[in-house]
Amino acid sequence: MKKILYSLIAILAMVISSCSNDDIEVLHSVNIKVNPSKVISTFTYEYQPGELESFPDGYKLRVRLLAYDTKGVLKDSATQYLTNYGSIAGYNLKLEEGDYTLVAITDVVGIKGNDVNLEYWHLKNRENLSETQLSDAGLIGGQHKILGIESKNFTIDKTNKECILYPQAVGALCYVVFHNIHQFPDVKQYSLEMTKASDFLQFNGSGEWLPSVKNNDGSFDWYLAYTEPEETESYGTYGYYFMLPMPNVNFKFTYDDTNGVSHDLTQKSTVSLEAGVEYGFQIELVVQNNQLQIYSTIGEVLNGSAKAHTHSLFGPVQKNVTETTCYVKDCINKNAKK
Repeated sequence: MKKILYSLIAILAMVISSCSNDDIEVLHSVNIKVNPSKVISTFTYEYQPGELESFPDGYKLRVRLLAYDTKGVLKDSATQYLTNYGSIAGYNLKLEEGDYTLVAITDVVGIKGNDVNLEYWHLKNRENLSETQLSDAGLIGGQHKILGIESKNFTIDKTNKECILYPQAVGALCYVVFHNIHQFPDVKQYSLEMTKASDFLQFNGSGEWLPSVKNNDGSFDWYLAYTEPEETESYGTYGYYFMLPMPNVNFKFTYDDTNGVSHDLTQKSTVSLEAGVEYGFQIELVVQNNQLQIYSTIGEVLNGSAKAHTHSLFGPVQKNVTETTCYVKDCINKNAKK
């Protein structure tokens, strides 16, 4: 009887041991690097050298790494903060053997102490890849709003291979200039309007992403940029604006008079905004021989350019705007009669 009992105990112990070993997760240390240099490498035009890749005090480049299994479930993640795009983030993730989708995300954030106190993009529903979103926080941000992403399939086995990801910009960079903004005293605001907008991108289960696009029947319901002459004494203003990809967007320059009425300055022009492309938008109003001349460019591709315009943005400050030849509305009417 005792022999039988001992045999049963031994068999039971083996079964328990076998089940326990099956349930143990064997985690591997995996070295993964993220090189963010390609995020801005295609944006070659800068008005001031270095202003695209540099950050003001209190800002850093956040580099997030997320690892999803074949079911799209987040298994591990890590975050580092870099001082420039030329640095490389290194991670050591703990993962089981198997196939994974790695997602690297770069964005510029404000840092206070060890905490993020300002971000231009919100990462939502990150626990499941097919539900993950990056949404616009609603802040202008300028060149600091550039967003970079790369997803990559990676297999982890006993060889402990290393992996490196190179995120790239997922949107277009628009460089917008308003020249000679104090020429006319009846202008309250100059604007660059557009017919579409995109404020988030959605991942699928494979790690690919697709931007949302809003379109209100072709109406010019969104501003890409605007400037108010009374807010600055500069001859002109400029800025960078990061936009998610959108096909066939109509743009036009307008101005608002001092009564708040909007007027068109240019006809609409159609531009398809593509990821990694830098576009130029400029306008200048000049009075010559009592006639209004409007010089504008909409959607000029700037990639590879050293400088986009041929004359200085910052000319002499016109403090006495009452000496202008005519009001912009009168000049437009005169041109129309001709």
